[in-house]
Amino acid sequence: MCTKIAHSGVIFIRSSLLFATGCQIAGPSLHRPGRREHGPMQNILPGIRLLCADVDGSLCGPLLSYGQAADAAAAGHEVTKSFHVRDGHRMVYARSQGLQIGLCSGRDSAPLRLRAQDLGLDPLLLGVRDKPAAMAEVLQQRGLEWSQVAFLGDDYPDLPLIGKVACFFAPADAAPAIRRRADAVTLAASDGGAFAEVIETILRSQGTWPPQGL
Repeated sequence: MCTKIAHSGVIFIRSSLLFATGCQIAGPSLHRPGRREHGPMQNILPGIRLLCADVDGSLCGPLLSYGQAADAAAAGHEVTKSFHVRDGHRMVYARSQGLQIGLCSGRDSAPLRLRAQDLGLDPLLLGVRDKPAAMAEVLQQRGLEWSQVAFLGDDYPDLPLIGKVACFFAPADAAPAIRRRADAVTLAASDGGAFAEVIETILRSQGTWPPQGL
């Protein structure tokens, strides 16, 4: 019988076979052997300097909201988007601790840009078709390595980043193929604070979570 051990709300997968049978074994020192050579989680997470997330299905829920805008030029464009408040609080705190927080999504929208501006997110890679290429350009500009990057993704457009980033996280409601391949799966769904869990996990490994007083 397999057991589930949660660490900061995130499940670290040790074996794809165990995951496939519905058994999830977790712990900060566990990683999937043989997938790549970045090493165990307790060695990887303290070195993370950039955390990025996909948006729809990762930072936000998987549903897209469309409406008829008053401005005819904007008619048919996405006009509303919901965000979890705890994700925002953690992003602001993480940035104050030196962790860079960004977004990398195949979609773009005015509500998303407004939220990103409010939180000071950077890099902001929206409407991109090739996520690894877009991320690689940012890393080159900032003098970072893939071994210093973590990512939260939920579906097949994010697959090319698995094996490149040091730690790939998936929300609880990600596509099954993504959950099987991810290094870690959050207990929360995409619209339930999954990104907050990822941030807490990384910051705890770096000794900056929880904030004083919590």
